[in-house]
Amino acid sequence: MVKKKNNSITMRDIAKAANVSVMTVSQTLNPRKSPVRVSSATQEKILQIVRELDYQPNLAAKVLAGESSHMIGILIDSLAPAVTFRILSHIEREAAKSGYGLMTAEAHDNVTRLCDSYHRLLRHGVDGIISLAHDYPGKEEQLQKCFANAGKTVFIDKPCFQSLACVELDWSSGIIDAVDHLTKQNCRRIGIIRSHGDWRSLRGRLDGYRQAMQKQQLQQFILLQQRSYETLEVRQSAKESVDFIAANRLDAIFAQNDFYAAAIINELQRRHIEVPGQVAVVGYDNEFFTDFFNPAISSIDWGIAAQAAEAVRLLKQTIEGSAACPAPVVKTRFIIRGSTQKITI
Repeated sequence: MVKKKNNSITMRDIAKAANVSVMTVSQTLNPRKSPVRVSSATQEKILQIVRELDYQPNLAAKVLAGESSHMIGILIDSLAPAVTFRILSHIEREAAKSGYGLMTAEAHDNVTRLCDSYHRLLRHGVDGIISLAHDYPGKEEQLQKCFANAGKTVFIDKPCFQSLACVELDWSSGIIDAVDHLTKQNCRRIGIIRSHGDWRSLRGRLDGYRQAMQKQQLQQFILLQQRSYETLEVRQSAKESVDFIAANRLDAIFAQNDFYAAAIINELQRRHIEVPGQVAVVGYDNEFFTDFFNPAISSIDWGIAAQAAEAVRLLKQTIEGSAACPAPVVKTRFIIRGSTQKITI
């Protein structure tokens, strides 16, 4: 059999080589409810020819013909925290289980470009979209207009506007569990370092801290810092954080994330302050390296695998036109490691 270039191969060519109808080839490559039934032997014959010819379906043609593209669009902020891109990898694995590929579109801190990216995904014929980028304080009106007709879109974390489908994240639960753990470790002066900004995740963390501290009838200590991942700025922030710890005689601190937690631990140790003996440290994001730091860093886990699974499940239901169901809630979880274990349990 003489091969053609794969971009010129059509279903008609495959049908001719297999001596079957084009409809039979279509049903084999895109199984769906249809009166056409294809035997296992015929399916294998067609698939073998597809492999030999290196057939690549024309996505645009499929969409124009009203067929599924088997593609999910992902809207993401290009400068999102590393943990957000870990969610993306889980979404890819979950989508692949149902035969879907991913098409991503990015923008950073610019709702106009974000909206352009969103509509570009729609123009490319994706079956649906999962949004990881829709929390931009002060831009609520623009976002509302952008997603006004978001019929087949699932949002991870509740957006600032009414949506048809979203996976809600309980940002406070992990912090509440962490405060409970710290008090059992005899910590009473527990502080939190909060980045500037009004993002939903930051509000949720602070709400959890305040709720837990009020329940324990403990004084609250809150330090606002500008968030940056530049090495020199992280080091400077760590020094300011330890000054804050010392000035308030804190015995535990919540860092902005795991990288800041590591920097704070280094600065505490440089000043000969024991971790966790004198100060317990809690990070956020549950990054891979937290298990291998010394001491291993206790951290708040986002439940990213659960987020991905729920988002893909919801999107599939939306694509298939299933009845709407209540938004699933994914809780953050506190992971206990050495940086908060003052007492051997």
